[in-house]
Amino acid sequence: MGIVLNKSEKAAVAAQGYAISVLPGTVSNAEAGEGCPRAIYHNPKTGQEFRLLADPGNMKGYQMRGLRLGPAPPDLHYEPPTVDPADAHRPTQDLTDEQNKYVAFLKGLSTLGG
Repeated sequence: MGIVLNKSEKAAVAAQGYAISVLPGTVSNAEAGEGCPRAIYHNPKTGQEFRLLADPGNMKGYQMRGLRLGPAPPDLHYEPPTVDPADAHRPTQDLTDEQNKYVAFLKGLSTLGG
């Protein structure tokens, strides 16, 4: 079975020599050297948007991971975190006093041995 073209695709072939149609919601910047068109996907839980490849294989993988095609709805507005997550793991007290006590302890041990 051959490839069947509709009227608009036949017109595109006659005008351009090819009938590659752009998927709805995809964007591509040919001047920037982007070969494969990209699409905007969003995480339906957080609203975070991603600009990812729009070929069928990748699209299926993104959907399996929970991403949805198209921009996020206005009620899901993603705000990047304003607090550095590493701050939760930084020590809250000054450790120089502890270090000084430990050095004094080690010096005391060295005097015992000799």
